[in-house]
Amino acid sequence: MPRKTVEVDKLREFSNGFLAGAGDRTVRKGIISLLEFALHQSGNYNGFTYLSDREVAVGKPGVNVQENGCIVEDYDARFEDTDDTRRKYF
Repeated sequence: MPRKTVEVDKLREFSNGFLAGAGDRTVRKGIISLLEFALHQSGNYNGFTYLSDREVAVGKPGVNVQENGCIVEDYDARFEDTDDTRRKYF
């Protein structure tokens, strides 16, 4: 059976789109685990950022921001009622 490969950048792009879109939180957790494994194994892990409500199609954001787009300074308020699976990987 021939060996198949996937470009890491394409996997990251697909995953980022899925993490920002509609979908089940449990599935997003699985996407995160698979993507982080692939990124670390290939030496391409460059961190992530949480998505704001402006970057999430539906549902809760990964981080709360002020009206001007700046992240909320108070740490507890920054992550109050958010979803930690709403991420974008670099």
